[in-house]
Amino acid sequence: MTSGQRAVMAVCVATALVQIAGGLGVVGPWGMDGVAEVSALPVTLQALLAAVMVRHQTGLWTMPFVQARARVKRRRLRPA
Repeated sequence: MTSGQRAVMAVCVATALVQIAGGLGVVGPWGMDGVAEVSALPVTLQALLAAVMVRHQTGLWTMPFVQARARVKRRRLRPA
């Protein structure tokens, strides 16, 4: 396995554990609806972690809105 594959595998395992733990925690009180709502968190977390890993390894943002917000923030911080 390459280092990129190991990193993606680690993210997948971590988000799977979050989904399992969250699902088991809410299945009793809220049933299937609670599990469905909790399942959205690991999917979002996986996408964000993957984007951060790509940024760290390549220096590129894969989400254009993140790059655009960073540009706007930098412009606001510059003195006039």
